[in-house]
Amino acid sequence: MQNILIYPGALIELENLISQNKEFRPFFVTGNSSFTTSGAKEKIEKIVNLKNPIYFSQFSPNPDIKDVKTGINLFQSSDCNVVISIGGGSVIDMAKLIIYYQNHEINENQIKTNLDCEQVKHICIPTTAGSGSESTHFAVMYVGNTKYSVANNKLLPEHVIIDTDLHHSQTKYQKAVSGADALAQSIESLWSVNSTDLSRKYSENALKTIWNSLPELIEKGSEASHIQMAVGSNLAGKAINIAKTTAPHAFSYGITKHSGLPHGHAVSLFIPYFLNNINKVDNHNCNDSRGSHFVIDIINKMSAIIGCSPDNIADTIKQLYTQIGLSLDLNFLKISQNAIRKTISNVNEERLKNYPVKIDVQHLQEHLLKKIK
Repeated sequence: MQNILIYPGALIELENLISQNKEFRPFFVTGNSSFTTSGAKEKIEKIVNLKNPIYFSQFSPNPDIKDVKTGINLFQSSDCNVVISIGGGSVIDMAKLIIYYQNHEINENQIKTNLDCEQVKHICIPTTAGSGSESTHFAVMYVGNTKYSVANNKLLPEHVIIDTDLHHSQTKYQKAVSGADALAQSIESLWSVNSTDLSRKYSENALKTIWNSLPELIEKGSEASHIQMAVGSNLAGKAINIAKTTAPHAFSYGITKHSGLPHGHAVSLFIPYFLNNINKVDNHNCNDSRGSHFVIDIINKMSAIIGCSPDNIADTIKQLYTQIGLSLDLNFLKISQNAIRKTISNVNEERLKNYPVKIDVQHLQEHLLKKIK
């Protein structure tokens, strides 16, 4: 059971957690610049009175195995007993990876993703509203251009403090990218073949909350919209923790790796395509054991939430992307045909199986390549 707190100024709750642990020796995993620009560093230094705090922040935006090894070595030599992650999804993933592999040797030539791991108190403080990583039990790591996912229930952070005051310093584009990631997770968890009654409840509430607050967050940046996006993102994380990501996320990682496009923007490139594709579901191409009628019902619910017909859902999502400033033009985004081919050829096929309609990968590649001049 997680302890989750969401409100402006929530970081003050860290004082209570410290007071409950007399031997509090924190190991901070933070963003590089965001730790300072968000205001987290200033707040933390007032709350946690340490002479020589240990921070780990020098790692790439997409956690690499070499960075994970560096983090583990620092953690093991620190005598720390609490991990505090402060940042976005990559920061939270790095903290989880350090916990996961801390007592295991990592070999680049033989990556193990089914290990047991020691329970370590993890206090998670997200500085973005998007990844939902604070409420998932898995993390992503790269070895070269290959992505690996690890999963273990012990990786679910025990305490989550979402202080929305830390979210205000992001640019509009950063907020849009984070919001688009949360939006994609709410959609994918809803149509996932692994969805349950509980995960769909989270998904529907997440989609409704994000859809109604994301435009205001970008246009006005009101306090209410920041709080609502934090709530929506967390709900989407809870949903994806059960249902797991599907095709759009599977393809997005390659685009991010080969083109440098932020993850939330990359996954947005694929959502409209798969929304159009799912509308073609029938008894012959359905990948969900519950049948095509079940999938059709999901699309009808999704359409009702965002206020459009099932036939127009992809176009309606595109309009939202335009409204929040996310271009879907592959030429404008400087995504090469080579990046598309590498993305398609290296996609995680297990994640494709979570999508409820059988996928014609060749058709998707041709569809994307035609858009590049």
